[in-house]
Amino acid sequence: DIEGVSNYVLSITNSSTGSSNQSAAAFNLWFLDSMDDACYNVSGYGCVGLSAVEWYRKQSKTLQAKFGAIVHGLMFIHIPLPELLNLYNNYDTFGALNDSGVCCWSLDTGLFSALKSRADILGVWHGHDHSNDFYGSYHGIDIGYGRKTAFGSYGPGEDVQRGARVFNVHCSNGTYETWIRQNDGTVIKHQPMQQAGAWSKWTRCCHSDSVRPLPTKL
Repeated sequence: DIEGVSNYVLSITNSSTGSSNQSAAAFNLWFLDSMDDACYNVSGYGCVGLSAVEWYRKQSKTLQAKFGAIVHGLMFIHIPLPELLNLYNNYDTFGALNDSGVCCWSLDTGLFSALKSRADILGVWHGHDHSNDFYGSYHGIDIGYGRKTAFGSYGPGEDVQRGARVFNVHCSNGTYETWIRQNDGTVIKHQPMQQAGAWSKWTRCCHSDSVRPLPTKL
């Protein structure tokens, strides 16, 4: 069985070809369940389980065989990858970290390594930390947050509007672009850059005694 209840992939076909044949798939949208907390009984937050990581790897190969080529895509996960903390600490990012930190998985189950080996995911986007909206490129893959949308719970931060991260997929060449649309309708396409170097402050994923970032540039 695959751990989690909402692991699936949606293939987008390119309507400009005039064909509804799935062999014309141009982009994939992946959704993986990061569950709740205590990944494999390690204190902290949940993770994408090992069986789900293996499901992604096998499904990615199946889709490549079905469509005759690697089809690029985006992945959406609620709780952030541990690599997002490494990104913030070691590389320049765009947007803000206004939450209590990066509340990522308490145990790294190897998903990012699987993404690198398959080379079909352009970006991984998260929620969970309501007051964070930063992003950046980590070893060739975009990883980051959306923007807090709902009116329940906390966030998105002082003097920050609720909003949503919008994704515009270009089916003709398998690329995408993203921006934030705020509650009042304004659009933010260029978020302020934050320079790397805060690793001494953010030494681990929130509430976790396990996952820690490297304290130097990679």
